Amino acid sequence: MMPRLPRRFARWLAAIVAALAALGGYAAVDGPNPLDALLAASGFSEATDTRSPEQANNGIAQLGEADLSWSANDYPDYYRVLGTAQDVDEGANPGIAYGDLDALGRATWAGGWITGEMRAAVRVQDRNDAPDPADPVGWPRINPEISIEGIDGRRTYHGRLWNRSHLVAWSLGGSMEAANIVPGTRTQNIGDNVSPGGMGYTEDLARTWLDQNPQGMLWYAATPIYQGDETIPRAVVVDIRTDDGSIDERVLVYNTANGWDIDYATGDVQAA
Repeated sequence: MMPRLPRRFARWLAAIVAALAALGGYAAVDGPNPLDALLAASGFSEATDTRSPEQANNGIAQLGEADLSWSANDYPDYYRVLGTAQDVDEGANPGIAYGDLDALGRATWAGGWITGEMRAAVRVQDRNDAPDPADPVGWPRINPEISIEGIDGRRTYHGRLWNRSHLVAWSLGGSMEAANIVPGTRTQNIGDNVSPGGMGYTEDLARTWLDQNPQGMLWYAATPIYQGDETIPRAVVVDIRTDDGSIDERVLVYNTANGWDIDYATGDVQAA
């Protein structure tokens, strides 16, 4: 077994990657990740998920149906802060790990310690050069064009209902593979496209903090919540904690859309 990577050394390696990226403009999405190569050459592994499934889902099993019920008046931005982060692996190496797909092929978990250097390496990449994200299990047969009415004066969205929603955003180093993708409504993915909502709330917190703290690191983990054998999650729980403690939140992101009833087994929708 490879030795665990000291965080200080990991930051040094990540800094080298960021410098190479700035000079050479590499696109990691087109080939092996340079950070992986550096870590392997040094005899270390990058990201490992050292927890049991029970630890990885700490506190999530206790979320009841009432917790998952969305109220437009109470949560117009499609997220709710539940408290402080619980799913944090203090001993993990920097990098992003992905849970195995479950028996139904559903994404189960993604997360890890993300450094300022890792964020800097992503920033120099052209998003248009990234491969298309995988179609996750449960991706609806029909992706209807609809209108999602804005709440309390927010913008009304007109377009496709379903997005391929990342558990860990591409802008934070997340992959385009099925283990990191779930079917998410447009509002689950980015909110109203004006103020950061949905998954965009914690993603914006993470990007802003990392850009302002290039020597820092933060824990970011996302766990989709399914009901029974449904292939589309009802919600996603995100845990985010910075190493200085200035951000420490567990956030519930609702996978829904104002004015629409969703069948989470098929992805079919009808006006509420």
